[in-house]
Formats: sequence, structure tokens, C-alpha cells
Amino acid sequence: MRIGMALRLAALGLIAAAALLGQDPALESLSLASARVRDAAVSMPEGTYAPRKQLTDLHLALRDWIESRLPKTKAELDAGLPLLTRSLTADLAGAGLLAGDDFKYGTITGIELSRPAEYPEALLATTSAGAGRGPDDRGNRPAVLTRSCTTSEGCWNGIGYALYRLGPGNSSAVRLHDGQETIYCWEHQIRLKPDDFLLELQGACIDPSILIRAHVLHYKVGEDGAVRVDPVALQPRDFVDEWLTRPWEEMAAWSSANAREELKKWHAVLHSASDLIGDFG
Repeated sequence: MRIGMALRLAALGLIAAAALLGQDPALESLSLASARVRDAAVSMPEGTYAPRKQLTDLHLALRDWIESRLPKTKAELDAGLPLLTRSLTADLAGAGLLAGDDFKYGTITGIELSRPAEYPEALLATTSAGAGRGPDDRGNRPAVLTRSCTTSEGCWNGIGYALYRLGPGNSSAVRLHDGQETIYCWEHQIRLKPDDFLLELQGACIDPSILIRAHVLHYKVGEDGAVRVDPVALQPRDFVDEWLTRPWEEMAAWSSANAREELKKWHAVLHSASDLIGDFG
């Protein structure tokens, strides 16, 4: 009798979760991405990272789901903010995606929403997706930032971010820029203003003897996009590192106009190297 009751309750739970997923396509995509992380991690040694591609897909699905649940206007967001956090976390639990104390592969912690003191017009949403043992930021208007983190027992993590603008005439946020970076021990600072976005983090250096360097990602935010501006590095060697490792579309503006075509060819050769390592002396 007890076994039969337990089976019936389990079946009801599965039916309820399936119904919840069926009503929310973004949540269904998140559930599938979570399952792919778990499947890919089956053959991974305990305590190691889940594969990067599956984790990236999970972070993107998590970001898209959070965005799909945010109100389209600032007034609606302010009115519903106290209940939104509980609603998002409850939906994760209902879909079987909420992390427990062991923070298994593919699970997600509860979501916390707040207004950052340095930019009260923005909305900060903090959450983590399990990569073995890790936040999403979303601003409202005029600029919105999202970020996600991959963590394990190691110090090297992944951070993904996206910048948005919500103008008076827009019914939904417009994506201006996004990116993915590698970060050391989650050491970073973020500055977000209506026309300016700065992300400073500790990341990798191509010189093994240095290993870790400061990365400066500074963008001027306009109506239709974001353009990278100075500073791009804090030291000359960091500038060389940045020039070699970033896409040419970013680094062309910091290349001599008189030799730009020749530099583009050299950049293509060096940037494509899978084991780019240097020694700054």
C-alpha cells in the first residue's frame, strides 16, 4: 500500500512537472539543456568540469528563461519584484531543476533579484548553474546586463554577459552586446551606466610565467549597439596579449592604419593558433 501510494505520488509529480514545462517553452528548453549537461557529465571524472559546450548552452537557456519571465516595462517590474524571485525559484523546483546541497551537474540554484546601489535603475538577478559543484545580471532601463558563471572545485570559471537597452518606445529589451570570458576565482568588477559598461576581471595570460592578468572590457553604449573603447589593457604586455587573443573585429581599431591590412594577416595566423603561448621576458 505504501509502495503503491509512493508510486502514485511520484507519477503525479512527473505529470505536474510535464504540465509546467508544456506551458513554458523557455523552461522546457532549460530543462533539455540541463539534461544534456547531466548526460555529458556521466563519463566525466568526479569533481571535474562538465563539457564547455553543454554548459554554455545551459547558461544561455537559463538567461533566456529569466528574460522571458521579466515584465516588459519598469513599472510592471517594480510592482511585481517582491513576488518574482519566489515565482522563478518555485518554477525551477516544479520542473525538477532546483539544486540541492550537492549542487549536481545541470541543476540551478534559486534566483535572487535586487537593485544594485551603484545603478538603482538596473535589476540584478543572481543565480548559478551546476558544473559539478556557481550569476546572471539583468538591468532594466536604459541598459540591462546579464551574467552567468560556471564553477567547479577549480579556480578557473566561465562568465557570460549580455547588455540590453529598454527604451520608452520598446515593448521588450533590445540586445546590444554579449560575450563569454574565462575568469579566475570569480575576481571581477562591474560598472553599469546608461551610456557606459565596464567589466574588469582576472583572466588568463599567454605567458605561463605570469598566468593571470587583468582584463578590461570597456564599452560605450549607444542606441543600437555597444562599441569597445579605451582602455583595453592596463599594461603594455597586456595590450599585446589582448591584441593577439581577441577577434580582429575588436582589435582593428587599435592597429596602425598604415599597416592594417598586413597586421590583419598576421593577426589571423597568430589568433588561430590553438596553443598560443608567449614569453614577455
